[in-house]
Amino acid sequence: MEDKSIDILKNNIYYIRSPLKGKIYQLKINSGQYIKKGDSIAVIEYDETFLINITSEYDGLVENIKINTGELIEKWGCIANIQLEGIDTRTTFVDDVRNQFSTPQPDDYRILYDFQQTILPNFVYTQRDAFLLCIAEEKEIVYELLKSLYEIRNKRIPFKPNDFITTVDIINNEISLIEISCPKIDGVLLADRIFIVAHRNYPRIQYFTMEESFGGKIMLSSILMRNNKLRRSNYGPVEKNREIQKRRVLDIFLNR
Repeated sequence: MEDKSIDILKNNIYYIRSPLKGKIYQLKINSGQYIKKGDSIAVIEYDETFLINITSEYDGLVENIKINTGELIEKWGCIANIQLEGIDTRTTFVDDVRNQFSTPQPDDYRILYDFQQTILPNFVYTQRDAFLLCIAEEKEIVYELLKSLYEIRNKRIPFKPNDFITTVDIINNEISLIEISCPKIDGVLLADRIFIVAHRNYPRIQYFTMEESFGGKIMLSSILMRNNKLRRSNYGPVEKNREIQKRRVLDIFLNR
């Protein structure tokens, strides 16, 4: 039976899924193999042109391989199941970010914060090429990722696809500037806007957030991945004007 769900983590099982439709060019794993975070799982051929490397987000044991080399795979199709060891799948990716709060937060606030600060940037950095292809092909990819996070928690997503307006600008035929407008809910430290900047000819990509601070100012931060861990860099207050914000993130990306 075809797997119609898009669970990513459930009951200590990690479902490795393809973020795009394509053909399995090469499988890099075998059943019973122990893999580590960052290990290559499969190479997917997209549009008969691009080869996209899919990597694991966790350590674990390969339980089931769901597809064979040469077969077609649908978007979000399952490549393999990984049995995780000693991981509480109610939390994902960078747990220390979640522990920054000393008081309980409403569920929607916490889920959206986790998504903006850990899950989306982790996907952007570890699946760079797949993300850029998906965002160019389907502007609702950000909403679909967040929706899958709600489904993991057995919750109904309170947002709609048009709550995450996504635009892509190409600058000088070499820089992709992706802008994602986020829904406004009560609570500071949530990003009103996310910028993702990528160089089209080099493996450079950087994730930025525009967050409202306790004083009402908009603060510019960048979430970077170093040694497989996400780290924040703060760049201080920025004007609310979108064009000024875009110029600022481009200057940072280009080290101007």
